[in-house]
Amino acid sequence: MNRSCIISASAVLLLLLNIGMEAHSTNAYPRRLQLYGSATHFMWHSLAEAQGEINMLRDAGVTVARFDLNWSSIEVKKGSYQYLDKLDAILSLLDAAGIKPVITVGETPEWARPPDTSGYNPPTDMSDYANFMGMLAGRYANRPGMIWEIWNEPSHSDFWKPSPNPALYTEMLKRAYVAIHAADPDAIVLGGSIHRNYPEFLSAMLDVGAGPYMDALAVHGYSQERGPANTSLQDSYVRSFTELHAILEQRGFPKPIYLTEFGWAVPGPPNKAYTLTEEQRAQFLRDAVDTARKYPYVAGIMVYTTDRYRTDGYGLWPNGVPSSAWLAYSDAMKTATTTADPRPSVDRQPGSRSQLLLGPVEKSIISARQLIH
Repeated sequence: MNRSCIISASAVLLLLLNIGMEAHSTNAYPRRLQLYGSATHFMWHSLAEAQGEINMLRDAGVTVARFDLNWSSIEVKKGSYQYLDKLDAILSLLDAAGIKPVITVGETPEWARPPDTSGYNPPTDMSDYANFMGMLAGRYANRPGMIWEIWNEPSHSDFWKPSPNPALYTEMLKRAYVAIHAADPDAIVLGGSIHRNYPEFLSAMLDVGAGPYMDALAVHGYSQERGPANTSLQDSYVRSFTELHAILEQRGFPKPIYLTEFGWAVPGPPNKAYTLTEEQRAQFLRDAVDTARKYPYVAGIMVYTTDRYRTDGYGLWPNGVPSSAWLAYSDAMKTATTTADPRPSVDRQPGSRSQLLLGPVEKSIISARQLIH
C-alpha cells in the first residue's frame, strides 16, 4: 500500500470517528432564507440553451438552481466518464451568474445494476455509487459550498425500483456521505429527497442510522391543488417540512431543510385534468415564499420547473417565455432577499432542543407524540 492510500484510508477513518462522536450535533440554521430558486434540467439540453436559462434565472433574482446529473449517462463504463466538461461549463456559468448549484445524482448505469432492470433500480454494490460521488466531490472540492442531493425521490416507486426501501437507501446515503466528505469536507450532503410529506420513510431512515449521515434534509413539498399554508391533507407544502423537521428534532437531529422541489400545475396538454388557474398558481408561489421565510431551519426553496420544454403542467417557462406565475415568484424572491425574514434569530448549539425554533405545527406534532409515548 502506498503512502497516498494510507493517508486516504486514515482520512476516511477519522471522518467515520467524527460522525460517530457528533451524531447529535447540527449545522447552524441560517440567519435568513437567502436561497430562492428553481429546479431544472441543465444537463438535458445544449450548453447554449443552459446558458440562456441561467441568464434568465439571474435576471429573475434566483440565487440557487437544482439540477439533475444522470450517473448512467456519465459513467457508461465503470471508471470511464463523459460529459464532465459540460458539467464544468454549467458550474462556471452559474458562478458567473451568482447562482449556487444543488446537484442531485441518480439513475444507475446498466453495468452497476441487476440484469433486466432500469436506471431507477439501485446499484447492486452501493460502493459503486459512493465511488462516483467521491469522484465528483473531489473534482469540485475547490469550489466552496457544493451541495449534493443523494438520489431523487427514493420514497417514490417511480424513482426507486421495484419499491421504496428506506434501509437500502440509507446504505446508499451513508456510503455517499463518507465518500463526499473524504474528498471535500466542506460539501453539503442532502439526504432524503423525500417526495411530498412521508414521515414514515424518514422515521425508517433514522431507525437504521441515517441521522449523522446527512448535513440537511431534502424535501419535495408538493400539495396537489391546495395552497402552501393549507394543512387539511398530508400532502401539504407546509406540512412537508414542518412534520419532517419535527421528527428530526424529536430524534435528536435538528438539521436544516432544503425544499429542492415544490410547485403547482396548471391545465395543458397532455395533463388537462389540472384545474388551477395561472392566477391561483401565481398567488400560491408568492405565498410559498412568505411561508418558508417564517421557519428558521428552511435553508432554500426551489420551484419546479423552469425547463423550457415543460410546456404543460408544472412548466413555468413554456417555450422559454416566462409565465405570469413565474413573474410573481420572481417578484416575491426579490422582495424576500431585500427585507428581513419573520424568523427568530436563535443560535443552534449542538444537542440543543430549543422549542423557540419550532413553528405551531411542529409543536402540536411533538406534543401529540409525547402523549402517545
